[in-house]
Amino acid sequence: MQTLAALGAGCRPENSHFFESLKSQRRLALCAEANARLCAHARTVLPDALAAFPCLADFDVHAGDGHYHAHATHDPADSKGDKLAVGHLYSRNLRSGCLTHLTVNDQQARKKEHDMRGLKRLEIAALRQGASKGRKVLHVWDRAGIDFRQWYKWKQGSGIYMLSRCKTNMALLPCGDLPFDPLTAMMRSTQA
Repeated sequence: MQTLAALGAGCRPENSHFFESLKSQRRLALCAEANARLCAHARTVLPDALAAFPCLADFDVHAGDGHYHAHATHDPADSKGDKLAVGHLYSRNLRSGCLTHLTVNDQQARKKEHDMRGLKRLEIAALRQGASKGRKVLHVWDRAGIDFRQWYKWKQGSGIYMLSRCKTNMALLPCGDLPFDPLTAMMRSTQA
């Protein structure tokens, strides 16, 4: 829009043209498809930033987060006259560096949608980000992504793993002890 502003009033389209164009589902689908193809191509030509970590060789690794930004002046107000911030969930492929828009947060049912609620609305294909069948997908998310039951379902049914930091108010329950021989572990670490 800034480039076209220099054309002069009679030659440039109105700003509203751009915003109206963004409402088109067809144009949105075109942008999503172009991004998916660009990310797929980037995986084949860009260097793998995680190649030095053989333990991650079987995983596509993504970092995700929610992002809210201030409302636009033309956004409609709610019943109280407030204009709500617009939220989006994004995912970055940590191997290639490509960024993918996952979803727009639901502003109809709540003012500020929780990340996990938005993630649960996504199709499995969106969470797998084009990973081939049999390949594991690891999402690194902040503390807003914690839902252990959902994580288990994704892992068991779709090969999607989640990694996050613990919340400070979590009450972890020990489920059992694994056998551990400190001497054997020490010997292995000195041999490596």
